Amino acid sequence: MIHVLLITAGFLILLFAVRKIVTGEKSNPKTILAEAKQIGRSLLLGIVTVLSLLFITYEVWILAGSSEDWDGVYISAATVIGTVLLSFGYYHRVKSKYS
Repeated sequence: MIHVLLITAGFLILLFAVRKIVTGEKSNPKTILAEAKQIGRSLLLGIVTVLSLLFITYEVWILAGSSEDWDGVYISAATVIGTVLLSFGYYHRVKSKYS
């Protein structure tokens, strides 16, 4: 049960980071310092996005039985592909909403 909650928390963190990346792209900094802060914020949000992607994949692998054979590889690959498609779809939806 705890793994399902952790997966849900991972998805919420992923979607939050994607939303913040999109809203950060919308702003137009006036100074070099403001632009550097925006780039740093985008970099940190990108790291959070990658870490949540890895965390979600790991938790699904644990939930599926921690198989070290090919079925574990298939489960992990399907999880990564599904999560990436979900995050790109959410990115597109939020980006078109703010445009």
